[in-house]
Amino acid sequence: MIKRTIKLLALLTAISLSFGSVSAFATSDRPEWLKRADGEIIVPLDPEEAQKKADFEAWQEAKKNAKVPILLYHHITTEEFTNEEAVSLISPTDFRLHMTAIKVNFSPITLRDYYEYVMCDDGSVSLPQNPIIITFDDGYLSNYEIAFPILKELGIPATIFVVTDTVGAVAGEGKVNHTHFNWEQAKEMEDSGLIEIQSHTVDHKRMTELDAGEVIRQLRKSKYDIEKNLGRECDMIAYPYGDYTDDIRL
Repeated sequence: MIKRTIKLLALLTAISLSFGSVSAFATSDRPEWLKRADGEIIVPLDPEEAQKKADFEAWQEAKKNAKVPILLYHHITTEEFTNEEAVSLISPTDFRLHMTAIKVNFSPITLRDYYEYVMCDDGSVSLPQNPIIITFDDGYLSNYEIAFPILKELGIPATIFVVTDTVGAVAGEGKVNHTHFNWEQAKEMEDSGLIEIQSHTVDHKRMTELDAGEVIRQLRKSKYDIEKNLGRECDMIAYPYGDYTDDIRL
């Protein structure tokens, strides 16, 4: 009898310790049967609050799985070019075809729209169905003369990353192979509300091949030039050739 009593006390003690350790868990992590066993009052969520919770969880899941294609263009030209050059050159006809297909099949968003979505943590920012982002590198005059009218016609936003020391540079004068748009043209595009101008450094050097002082100059001067000429903050950069390190990125 004594042995049975001791075993029963040991069992009750183990159960008590088990419940005690579980009770330290967050309420949301505890199963309903345990809450009832502890005498906890379970208050069901208000239907509106329950829906908000479900919507937020669905938003979190969608954000975790979101993938947004980003298209990169450079120069648009009527001149003939090789297959190797097609990585950075496109004809006006093909560019219009690209943008028309995008307008029909996708929901173009700005790079800033995507940034705000990525940085959001309260469920207040969402993406449309089939989002896509259009960008340009370098700042060619063809972006202003050819791409901009097409983008305006179709209502498609884009971000142009400019090499600030070649803004307004003319082909044949030693700096560039293809003429670049100037600051007045950049301002006109920005004022449309469709185009945003951001940094592609000062003179398109590989950032990973520069010393720390030159990296800082490339970042600061390009930012300064854009802010001075366009009258608003420059807070994005596209690294030339996609080259960067964690130190450069920070």
